[in-house]
Amino acid sequence: MVGVVLQRVVDAINSCDYDALSQLMTPPMAKIYKLALANMKAQGYTLRIELQDIAPSTLEAVVMYLGLPESFDTTIPVALRHQKYEYWLNDSLLMSEKRRSSSGGSASSGLPPTATLLSALDAKNWKSVQYRFNVPANVSISLRSRGKVVDSDSGTMEIPLALNTPFYEGMLKLYDAVHNKDKAAHLEPFRWHVSDLFNIAECNEHEHIRQHLQKAK
Repeated sequence: MVGVVLQRVVDAINSCDYDALSQLMTPPMAKIYKLALANMKAQGYTLRIELQDIAPSTLEAVVMYLGLPESFDTTIPVALRHQKYEYWLNDSLLMSEKRRSSSGGSASSGLPPTATLLSALDAKNWKSVQYRFNVPANVSISLRSRGKVVDSDSGTMEIPLALNTPFYEGMLKLYDAVHNKDKAAHLEPFRWHVSDLFNIAECNEHEHIRQHLQKAK
């Protein structure tokens, strides 16, 4: 399944199919790729990615996101988001909360204070789940200008790919979106979307936030 999704995304990138990218990717990730492809096209370049021998994927991590979707929008620089939100993170949790004052507050790796965590786990808080995979494949990437290859690379690699659920305002709505057809009609349709490919943004999100927290101490 993951390999099929990977191939569909690569096909959309190769054909500059912005509608397909919007359907397959999260809004922030689709925005990043569409902007990059448009800039290359404006400069006379085309990108071509070819995949062969896609092997079964390996699940690397499952991460729970707790907080407003805006706080995890990777098109907004971490430094700007950090001015508005506090963050806590570990290997399986990335949590945000609006700052209570303009002066900000502490933020760190690990778990948040118990009261803050219980508040975030409240049924009405926004939540999303991310699955992170590595997909082994033979990859060939070329950059062309006026029909000529100006740069290329190829080899066997493990392609990082992350899938996210939509953000739902509470686990009950997430459950309804998956299992309750009557209530799901009023919710965003449940569907996995690609939130990272080739480490463009999402898989580096934890590291970017962790580095910013170290600077903020």
